[in-house]
Amino acid sequence: MRPITFCRLSGPGAVTTELPRASVEDVRTASDAGLLAVSVGPGEGDPAAWVLTGDETTFVQGVAGWRVTVLHEGRRAAVLDALVRSGARFLRSDRPAEAATLTSLPGVDAEVSTPACDVAEALACVQEGATDLLFG
Repeated sequence: MRPITFCRLSGPGAVTTELPRASVEDVRTASDAGLLAVSVGPGEGDPAAWVLTGDETTFVQGVAGWRVTVLHEGRRAAVLDALVRSGARFLRSDRPAEAATLTSLPGVDAEVSTPACDVAEALACVQEGATDLLFG
């Protein structure tokens, strides 16, 4: 059985904040607040991590895979290509069962990351193949 990880994105206990195309100032402000900045899309700052579409993954070539999340959108082949090419550690999807078919392929070393609102939803997502849960 694979371990299940989770991250709280907002509210009490949050450790990260997701910022659209994070700027240098966004990253600094998040850091000053004790939060890790995550850029949704390429930005000017150097955040802790990025959440990117498949096409945007060229922006982070050479970045450690644990800092990269690929969004599960668009053509299956394009998502798979982005996962393998970028070495992304996470595939964010609201369709965990479908995403798990991609992350189980040879050459893919990614976890299915999915949002969950409560424990019941989290359990359902895990049963469908999610191994990383996003709360908040």
